[in-house]
Amino acid sequence: MNALNGNMPPNNLASDRANDSTYGQFPLPAAQIGGVIKTARKEYGLTQQQLAELAGVSDRTVRTLEQGGLGPTLRSLLAVTGTLGLKVEVSNR
Repeated sequence: MNALNGNMPPNNLASDRANDSTYGQFPLPAAQIGGVIKTARKEYGLTQQQLAELAGVSDRTVRTLEQGGLGPTLRSLLAVTGTLGLKVEVSNR
């Protein structure tokens, strides 16, 4: 099922994962977060470019996040993970 072909509206991506713990608990190292993003993107049948368009970020941002890079902002991370229905919690421990 693909969010871009009309079978699933983009805003339904998040509701699919609302109570799903398949992807583990944060905190995770950046490289592992990237793997979670990539896995979820592929499960939805999205390319990096399609995910970027849905999240309102560049495809370079998606690529960098998936590779565990530190360049993207927290806002970009939240946009991408939110589009995929992944929950991110930020804490100062």
